Amino acid sequence: MKKQIFRQSALDRLSSPEQLDMLFQVVRPAYWAALSALLLLLTVLVVWGFYGTVTTMVSGQGILLRQGARVDASSPGSGRLEVIFVDIDDPVEKGHVIARLAQPDLRNQIAEMRGRVEILRAERAMGTEMGVDKKTLESEFLARRRQALNSSIKVARDRAESLREQLDQIRVLQMEITWRDYVHGRFRKGSLSRDRQKMLVLELSKRVLDNGWVDVPSIPELSADTARAYSTRTDRTLARDLNSLHGMSLVERENGRVRANKRLILAFLPARRG
Repeated sequence: MKKQIFRQSALDRLSSPEQLDMLFQVVRPAYWAALSALLLLLTVLVVWGFYGTVTTMVSGQGILLRQGARVDASSPGSGRLEVIFVDIDDPVEKGHVIARLAQPDLRNQIAEMRGRVEILRAERAMGTEMGVDKKTLESEFLARRRQALNSSIKVARDRAESLREQLDQIRVLQMEITWRDYVHGRFRKGSLSRDRQKMLVLELSKRVLDNGWVDVPSIPELSADTARAYSTRTDRTLARDLNSLHGMSLVERENGRVRANKRLILAFLPARRG
């Protein structure tokens, strides 16, 4: 039996010194998982950087317009709106006249200034023609001054008439607003019949012709609202509504005619002077 000089383990190590048959662990599995997650996150960020969007919401107030834009038209002067030359949805351009203001005060001031100019011209003419007969110059000057004064008087009268018309318009508008508020206040508790009666008295108050009187049979033809309210109902419904309004002193009756009793609100209006 041959005796071994070296151990078997030493001989096995010499036969395979690099241990190539054994696995060599470089990175742990936990590190591989973290590296994979990091690579996946970087990939997602890169893709989102090219194709992603950030939504931004801004809150605000505005007006929805079908087309064009809304622009406030202002006037350099003040006055009463006399004529409107355009209608709704009409196209306008820069420099287009859309309305005309009545400025009687400005017209009166222009007329007064023209009268003063005439007086100054007469005075200048008198000063430059001192060599001419003095009496003739004085008579001409007095005639021109009289003409200027008459013009000023006429301007003052026109101004007073214009102011009187404006006051009348303001009084009519004030009476209309007070009357509508009064009628709405009398019909605060609403129902189908009371709403119909309120509509009827308001439509009667719009009547201008014949001093506001309306024949009872022609009431359904007074407006589109009265036609809708009474075209499908009998004459008794109209009679009941008129009786109710007359009992509330909101209408007056006379020989088969009715009209809104606006005299009820005269006590609420300021006293008229002049």
